[in-house]
Amino acid sequence: MCCLFGLMDYYSPLQLSTWRYAGAQRSLLDVTVDEVDDHTVTFTVTSTLPTTNTSDYKQVYTVFSTGDVRVTSTLTPGENLPMIPEVGNMLTIPKEFDNVTWYGKGPEENYIDRQTGYRVGVYQKNVDDFFVDYIKPQETGNRTDVRWVSLTNDDGVGLLAKAEGNTMEFNALRYTPEQLSNTLHSYMLPEGQDITLRLNQVQMGLGGDNSWGAMPLTKYQIPANQTYEYTYTLKPINTNDPDEMMADYRTALPGAKQAVSFDDVALNHWASDSIRYVVEKGFFTGTSDTTFAPTTTSTRAMLMTVLARMNDVDTAGSDPWYAEGMEWAKENGVSDGTNPDGVITREQLAVMLYRDAGSPEVAETKLIFSDAGEVSSWATDAVNWAVRNGILSGKGDNTLDPQGSASRAEVAQMLYNYSFVR
Repeated sequence: MCCLFGLMDYYSPLQLSTWRYAGAQRSLLDVTVDEVDDHTVTFTVTSTLPTTNTSDYKQVYTVFSTGDVRVTSTLTPGENLPMIPEVGNMLTIPKEFDNVTWYGKGPEENYIDRQTGYRVGVYQKNVDDFFVDYIKPQETGNRTDVRWVSLTNDDGVGLLAKAEGNTMEFNALRYTPEQLSNTLHSYMLPEGQDITLRLNQVQMGLGGDNSWGAMPLTKYQIPANQTYEYTYTLKPINTNDPDEMMADYRTALPGAKQAVSFDDVALNHWASDSIRYVVEKGFFTGTSDTTFAPTTTSTRAMLMTVLARMNDVDTAGSDPWYAEGMEWAKENGVSDGTNPDGVITREQLAVMLYRDAGSPEVAETKLIFSDAGEVSSWATDAVNWAVRNGILSGKGDNTLDPQGSASRAEVAQMLYNYSFVR
């Protein structure tokens, strides 16, 4: 198993070249073995990566007597490094295990900036169908928002990979990323190879929003200024039945991280990823252990408190509950603290985020929404900034609804979008 940080084919490979062979050329520092109990052993492998400024990498393999292997990978990038193309692991699977079943977005290839049109579901394909024959071989075949994926032979024997605590991305091809990058035309690619399975925490967006060559938007990049950690479990299986795989996915191993889940937020809810993000980060809590109330309106006090938490303010024990958040908002010019129980509108939400970002200079932009004239004059810069940065979007009928109230789901989505630019 190799740690993968990759190299995308878009616009400037040299800019990201420090990551190209970082995983393959890592230096092993230490391996420790710990017997947890009679049924569990952990292997901890620590390494460094030869990036321009050295990065740290650690993997913990927890082996259970059932044959399951939990893999937790942690990347700590060095200082002042360029964005990362891809964070994940790469495995080689014998070529006969070419029946692919997954629970995630599909059925066709999708990426974090090319996935809103795909639904979460259970899909099955042969591995040969994952390759898209572009004019030049390149990155292809990815799937996002994946809960589990299996590769089996015709007898149903194979491997199941289950995301733990969050979703992952995967790609299964008969070619390695290096072969795709180095081959001019698809007929030159080698035939009959084993399968390259990539289990990724995240892969950067494709970019090309100007039809060719543009970098991915900021929120679809992978900045090298933070630590990345994710977990999945590998399990031997002997079935091609998706129902049995789903049952296995829902069976938690000891010490498993439980994914955020609410009864009133379906897996294919438009804001499910954002809701999971704000809850995992501790910015939001559910309205109960099992509900989030995504359609309930939000108040000014709620947003002041959430933004305070995003700025590492301890809001616990406040009396009233929003006191610490409101005080922080007033001190930092995010809000004047008035009407805390009032429902927050979409433009008010944009203004508070804009102020939290330091009120950056905004290029003059004409909003194309049919109700753009309803934006209040005092909110114009903030709304333009939020729209330009992908934080605030329209409602699908060419309206922005700036005076409309913001639901908890909308607040979660805007906070998630904001996290990529703050």
